[in-house]
Amino acid sequence: MRSYTHLAGAILFYLIFAFLFNQTHLIVGIFFGSWASVTPDIIDRILNTHRGYGHSIFWLIPFIVVA
Repeated sequence: MRSYTHLAGAILFYLIFAFLFNQTHLIVGIFFGSWASVTPDIIDRILNTHRGYGHSIFWLIPFIVVA
């Protein structure tokens, strides 16, 4: 997927989540969701790999802690 499809998916997923669970912090949630969706691609671009270390499950821990 490309960066813009990751962003669109993250925004759509968060808006559905916010609607279902009555979240009020839409801008903050959209920002963090968008950030988390493109970070693996940025890491893989820096390391010059495709779906490498950036797409590892170990990145869930820092994203959950920040969120």
